[in-house]
Amino acid sequence: MIASAIAGTILVVEDCEVLSELFDVLLARMGYRVLTATSAEEALQVARTFPEIDLLIATTDAPDMRGDELARRVTRLHPSAHVLFLSSFNMPMDAAQPHEFLAKPFTVAELRASVRRALLIRPAPPDAALVA
Repeated sequence: MIASAIAGTILVVEDCEVLSELFDVLLARMGYRVLTATSAEEALQVARTFPEIDLLIATTDAPDMRGDELARRVTRLHPSAHVLFLSSFNMPMDAAQPHEFLAKPFTVAELRASVRRALLIRPAPPDAALVA
């Protein structure tokens, strides 16, 4: 059942087409507007053109840009955006701080819970030295 009201806008950066489509369907069913990008550069283009992004979902190990760098750039454009990192590598939870982290593979319930937790985490303020 698709929710009638949009719960927020999520930008998903995933280079695997099947996973991207899966995110699109699952998150839309949870009531979110879903924007997708297959690369960090495409994600930045989307972030520059779309007026509001509530959550960025990105892998930590993308081939074209590290997840933390992409998160810094997107949150500079959308300071209130939250971040959920995905990784197939088992990394310590504090390495993703202050953001939410979800290890691959994951279940739909784990994705749902991680998205909700990520949206509750207060976004880190943009790096003042990079904003000037």
